[in-house]
Amino acid sequence: MKFTFNETPNDSGSFELLEPGHYSFTILGSFTENKEGKPYIKHDGTKFIRVSCCEKDSGLRINHFVFLDPGQSKKVFFFLKAIGLEPEGKEVDINPEEWVGKMFRGNVVKKEDKTGEMRNNIISCNPIPGEQPEPKDPEPEQKKKTWGDDGDDEDVPF
Repeated sequence: MKFTFNETPNDSGSFELLEPGHYSFTILGSFTENKEGKPYIKHDGTKFIRVSCCEKDSGLRINHFVFLDPGQSKKVFFFLKAIGLEPEGKEVDINPEEWVGKMFRGNVVKKEDKTGEMRNNIISCNPIPGEQPEPKDPEPEQKKKTWGDDGDDEDVPF
């Protein structure tokens, strides 16, 4: 069986880029391992998480990387805050599975990668007001009544 292409796909490796600016993103996936099952680790030993993001209006997808390096603590904190998972205290459990479906606002720039190709890079993240579910207020503790503390003991029917 023969097939004739009416157009040839672009093999140049080029792809559409977002112009620099602020965009709304939805997290499609977060990955701690590559396709071969090896953990994502930088050459200096720093673990990182690859976050696959989709820009809300254009549908373009870009990767964002969260480096679990103490020197990048502020970036990790503000990313988690942007997706509605603001850490409390100095230590936090990172659960990338919880990130899927979360939204954030990202400041995007164009940056040249190691091969000389231009890529989008999210350099900062902020919350989208009203997009994340508000954290529930803890239910107020019920005051434990003790017998006779409000004078109701006289109305007991037995």
